[in-house]
Amino acid sequence: MKLTFLATGSRGDVQPFVALAYGALQAGHAVRFVTNAVFADWVRSYGLEVCPVDWEPAEGIRVQLALQGLRGRQWLAGIRRVAETSDRIYRQTQGQSLQACQGAENLVYSFLAPWGLSIAEKLDVPSICGSLHPLTPTRQFPMQLVVGNFGGMLNYASHQAAVALLWLAMGSQTNRFRREIGLPALRSPRSFQELVCPQQAPLLCNLSPSVIPRPADWPDNIHLYGYWFLPPAPSWQPPANLVDFIQRGSPPVYVGFGSMIVRDPARLADIVLRALRLAGLRAVLAAGWGALAAVKPSEELFLLQDIPHDWLFPHMAAVVHHGGAGTTSAGLKAGVPSVIVPFMQDQPFWGDRLHRLGVSPPPLPRRKLTAEALAERLIEATRTPALRDRSRQLGSQIAAERGIEQSIQVIEGYFR
Repeated sequence: MKLTFLATGSRGDVQPFVALAYGALQAGHAVRFVTNAVFADWVRSYGLEVCPVDWEPAEGIRVQLALQGLRGRQWLAGIRRVAETSDRIYRQTQGQSLQACQGAENLVYSFLAPWGLSIAEKLDVPSICGSLHPLTPTRQFPMQLVVGNFGGMLNYASHQAAVALLWLAMGSQTNRFRREIGLPALRSPRSFQELVCPQQAPLLCNLSPSVIPRPADWPDNIHLYGYWFLPPAPSWQPPANLVDFIQRGSPPVYVGFGSMIVRDPARLADIVLRALRLAGLRAVLAAGWGALAAVKPSEELFLLQDIPHDWLFPHMAAVVHHGGAGTTSAGLKAGVPSVIVPFMQDQPFWGDRLHRLGVSPPPLPRRKLTAEALAERLIEATRTPALRDRSRQLGSQIAAERGIEQSIQVIEGYFR
């Protein structure tokens, strides 16, 4: 079977789909992967054919994070900049994605590239959407930009409100693209919702039922079997100096904020370093997209740019991160406690979820981050037996799930 995958966004947005595509390749399918050009070499290292599109994901993150702390007219001006940037990025990416998908026989697309369904419609090929979040409306919990649980119809209404907001934000972009490629325009939030929560085709969820139990009010076309974890590339080996650092002392903690970009990385680095000293911990720090680039390595600190979390996290005493969906799932599988410092979007949701599951102290929002508060959570995460035990238990459950294998079975059954 020939499969085309379309996934764009940040590294965390793309990586689960690389894992799914790699699983399909190992199952004997021919795979083409359409993604951001900056990820092309990394995706090729898994033996996948890559069709790149010109989208620098840091640009979109940067303009969204620039809204933090703004009020009144400044905030409104920032919103306009976000909309203008998004409009330009999506216009370019939609057209290039269509070109990259020419000749596709089947299409699996990310919900963060909702134009995938329009492309499949234009090419007259069957398609399946994959999601990193619980998108389908339910009474069990609210949509992922909301923290807490309102119960029943209020939870359900929050999902519907999110669809309406997405329609306001992306409806005109979507319809412009559809008109340009000769498709009829969508006329309502409900029709827009079909792009990411189709009623006829399967919706694959990169989620663990141990973390988000499948709601009873979800329809049968929603499939939730476990996370899509990507192993290290076949040729990858851990750096010898990192292995030596890990082995020559007590287990360190990991600190990294992924694709988050901050205005003052030196200040953030100072907070993190003071917190580690207060907690008496060694650490492996990931520079990411610059959040911790100001850190200098030392006998107690190992600085790296990028490393497979599946290999690194099981060697850590705890993992400190922003609460992105991908890093969150890797920390859960590793069976070690997390400390979540949410910055934006769905990250507070995951921070709250992990705390409720008993594998993390309360999340520490970026705006409330201090060395003392972070040190307090680090001490709780590394010295509380109940947190460690619960983390190991949940990690074992997640590691036993067969998310990729069962999702590929759904793909094969539907496309055949």
